[in-house]
Amino acid sequence: MKLIPLARFAAIILSVVLLCGVGLLRIPLAVDGEWAARLVWLGQNGRLWMLGGWLVLAGVFGWMAFLVALMHIYSPAHRVVTMLQSGLMLLSAGLLIAGVTVWMALLPSAANGEWAAFIDRLALAFLGGGLFMAGTTTVWITVDLGLLHRLPWPWLLPGTVAAALWIP
Repeated sequence: MKLIPLARFAAIILSVVLLCGVGLLRIPLAVDGEWAARLVWLGQNGRLWMLGGWLVLAGVFGWMAFLVALMHIYSPAHRVVTMLQSGLMLLSAGLLIAGVTVWMALLPSAANGEWAAFIDRLALAFLGGGLFMAGTTTVWITVDLGLLHRLPWPWLLPGTVAAALWIP
């Protein structure tokens, strides 16, 4: 695929993921909130929870596909830095996929059991590590492309800021 369609796909799918999380999945995503309300919601809306998980997986794919295309076009492939960035991107995607899969597949079935809190914390640990690595790697890639003068800074700044917000 070409870069512009991949950029559009990534922007659209990540926007849908954000809107779905804020709108439809606000209660179960309130990890700081009341556990009982989350358990009740998950018990009643397991399929909606799984649909949200599949949307997030599509978002991870869109993010990865866009960065791979961006790096393939604008970054010299023979550099050690580029290879490190690609490897870290794959590791962070693996952590994100593991976290989302554990969360979406296991949490609804454990919503009434004693394993729910463990599954929740396990998934959040994977997601936290994945988001930290994804944000750091994406910031590194965008700053690297700016320092190589491959793309103008005004084009890279929105991606850099958005990725930096994933880090905490």
